[in-house]
Amino acid sequence: PRSAAHAASPAAQALDELYAFADGAALFIPIAHVPQEPGLFLIAAAACADEREHLKTWLTMGIDPDELPDWAHSLVPVAALNGAAARWVVPLDGPHAGSVMLSPDDVHEGTPRYPSLAHFIAALRLCPEAVLGNGGYVSYVVPEHEHLLYPMGHVEGDGDEGAA
Repeated sequence: PRSAAHAASPAAQALDELYAFADGAALFIPIAHVPQEPGLFLIAAAACADEREHLKTWLTMGIDPDELPDWAHSLVPVAALNGAAARWVVPLDGPHAGSVMLSPDDVHEGTPRYPSLAHFIAALRLCPEAVLGNGGYVSYVVPEHEHLLYPMGHVEGDGDEGAA
């Protein structure tokens, strides 16, 4: 998903560790609601090329591509919210290298949401609503708790049963 020039950077190493552990994971799947759609997908390494094209389309919509900062060309898509065009991305170059941004908004503003991939993962674990609530599309509600939009829990399996 990245060039050889970035291989030794701390951000690239963190991405390698994420891919090794959870490449393409579907997270926050509601157990008690149908459809059982994930609230967040970690972008699979094999899908990075297509996802980078998706990023380019959304980043340049309504602007001249030359207006993007140079570091925006080093973005690696990390995660996607279900039903949203936005992507969580990690720039490998420039002043925000290693941070996590929600593209396109944060990229255009030049303002990261999380200082590192580790901070982003911590937010997913400790306050997932801060991450999932950015999509504008909530894919699930627990029927017996109509205001509990982000159910907590953990289920391990082979992927056919869903995971929270």
